[in-house]
Amino acid sequence: MTALTKSDSKLGECLKKLLISGDLSEDCRKTINQFISGMIIVRTKGRYSLLGRGTLEELVDDIFQESAISFLNKKEKLMKASVEAIVSYFSKIVMSRIEDVRRTKQDAESLNREITSSQSDDHNNLEFGEIISVEPSDCYSPYDELIAEAIYETFKNEFVNKEADLCDFIYTKYEKDTDFREYPSADAKYKAHQRIRERIKKFFTEVVDVSDCVIMMVLKMYKSKICDKMRYK
Repeated sequence: MTALTKSDSKLGECLKKLLISGDLSEDCRKTINQFISGMIIVRTKGRYSLLGRGTLEELVDDIFQESAISFLNKKEKLMKASVEAIVSYFSKIVMSRIEDVRRTKQDAESLNREITSSQSDDHNNLEFGEIISVEPSDCYSPYDELIAEAIYETFKNEFVNKEADLCDFIYTKYEKDTDFREYPSADAKYKAHQRIRERIKKFFTEVVDVSDCVIMMVLKMYKSKICDKMRYK
């Protein structure tokens, strides 16, 4: 069986506590909410509002409440299961609940057309300045942070072997007087940045569709976790 990631291990511990006590600490509820919001975002490509269940926070709460009932109904069996099995079972319940919500929104084919159309309209003219033009003071929703954390690993994996170019691109925003890497010419740098910009645009239109605040948080997270460590190691 595949080893759990650190985040999945924490999720498993929290689910085990839910089975034992029927209650959750604030930290564990946040962990489970983050997991559910990530699944919703991936399944709907960020267009969760099209499900017609209010805000993401409200949708996550609905999915949690419905999933917890099904999860606790299997308490006796799950208490004997491994953490991996518990996480897997809960994941299936959450996915099933998300699909239930999708089915109540007329039909899946109509929703998919709406998702695709909205992505094209909303971000057709997305440019570098718009990608990270917002400032941290403009972004106050805790759910923006949850969404950013949920999609960060997917974003990071999109740029394997392109870390240096992406970091140099990000540094043009946050470290204007500092070049992250050297290019043979100004034209080479321009073309590299252009390619990176297009890949960022593609990710935030075809993989997920989120607010400017979430995009800013993901890029700031990447700078902190990848770029700064590469530069100062």
